[in-house]
Amino acid sequence: MENSVVTVVTFTSLLLLFFIFVQHYFRRSRLPFVCWLLLAGIAYGAIVSGTKIGLPQLRLQPDIVLYVLLPLLIFDSARKLRFKELKRAGLEAGILATVGVAVTMFLFALPMAWFARFPLGEALLLGAILAATDPVAVTAVLARFPFPERLRTVIEGESLLNDGTTIVLYSLLTGVVFRNDVPGVFSLGLSFLVSMGGAAVIGFIGGWVCARILLAWHELTNR
Repeated sequence: MENSVVTVVTFTSLLLLFFIFVQHYFRRSRLPFVCWLLLAGIAYGAIVSGTKIGLPQLRLQPDIVLYVLLPLLIFDSARKLRFKELKRAGLEAGILATVGVAVTMFLFALPMAWFARFPLGEALLLGAILAATDPVAVTAVLARFPFPERLRTVIEGESLLNDGTTIVLYSLLTGVVFRNDVPGVFSLGLSFLVSMGGAAVIGFIGGWVCARILLAWHELTNR
């Protein structure tokens, strides 16, 4: 047990040092920092699976990705987006985050079903998984290249709002593909409203509580 804890702590420390190294020495690269991390992750996976060096295999449970890592990534992108700018471009971002995600899902799925002979349900499920853009990657790319401010806000807002649509589509298609469970229109609409509305309420309450804590901490440290 002690050896396993030491291994985890050592590997985590080395991983953080590697992140700092990449962020520092590749900060002037045309390729965003997150892209370098993606390439490093692909290389690490290839080394682990193709060699016998003995590096630890990283296996993340889906719940950890969905409930821990994804909220942190969205928070990191959302805190850089001004609410007034998002409010002005909210309609366009909302349409892209709902209708746009659904259209993208079909654009992924239909060619796979027609040309690769995938079952339509499985092709739609894969399309739903791939349809949502990563907010961190979007923010990194927008920071590297000049974009009009309104276009930048629309793209960043869409990347933050599309996860609700993706989760509803994923849940729906998972039930259809694996359990042959086809929900009605009312059930689908209710799931969407609960996902989006519940996320908004929880985010508002959590943001207000964190803001009060930070304000109290600021006042305490400046006395």
